[in-house]
Amino acid sequence: MLSHLTKNYEKDLPLMKLPETSKFQVPFIKLAGLLEEHGLEALDVSNGVTLLIRNCFSDSSLVPLEEKLKNIFIEAYENIEIKLITLTPQSVLPLDFEELIFERIRISDTSLRKNRGSFSAIYLDSNNLRKSLYFRFEMEAFLQGYKAKHNLPNGTILTLEALEPTRFALSGLSDFPLASFNSNSWVVKHYVREGTILLNRHLEQKPLVNRDDYVDALVQDGGLIITLSAKALSSGNKNDMVRIRTSEGRMFNALVISDSKVIIKE
Repeated sequence: MLSHLTKNYEKDLPLMKLPETSKFQVPFIKLAGLLEEHGLEALDVSNGVTLLIRNCFSDSSLVPLEEKLKNIFIEAYENIEIKLITLTPQSVLPLDFEELIFERIRISDTSLRKNRGSFSAIYLDSNNLRKSLYFRFEMEAFLQGYKAKHNLPNGTILTLEALEPTRFALSGLSDFPLASFNSNSWVVKHYVREGTILLNRHLEQKPLVNRDDYVDALVQDGGLIITLSAKALSSGNKNDMVRIRTSEGRMFNALVISDSKVIIKE
């Protein structure tokens, strides 16, 4: 039975029998008529249809979870401005929801790149048993990033002159956006059209060692470290293994340690 419609009413007020579903829509005019029979007035703020939810909790009970989710988005993006976030339980919350102890949130990278999606929250009950509760979220959020000033062909070394700072709404990104920029450290991996927001999938780190580069190859001989001149036969970044050939024509595997510097590993 529907009850506790008003804090000033002294006892439960039976109005109608609801179906067993967790949510039920009632035309407001019907609900208002039932209330008027008991001398109560109602104001329609539901555009003609009222949604009744069993075991419904106030919005304030979800505020702590909203803050937890907001923090996850802040950690995922260097520059994000969240103006609004709302949560909707995907099923009826347990009666002891407000007594549950929050443990963590599980959310996919796909949902983190959208302004609406789903996630689960893990709680501990009074018996120290875990409960997974599922929610949908919707948010209004904006990101700071970069867009291409002109077309960027594959292999282009990214420079600040090719980029324009931009502010854009978070909505269905195919990857995380480029949030910070270090000059000459990125290479365009896929052709980028003018005006496109730069995403991680468009780029790759510029190798510290490129094929055909001449490098300093370090080799340890007892307590001595000897430096040899060598040519890289493959490309690699820090901690990658590359193939090199010394000026004497000997071939080695070597570990990239810095720009144009490797350690011979035989």
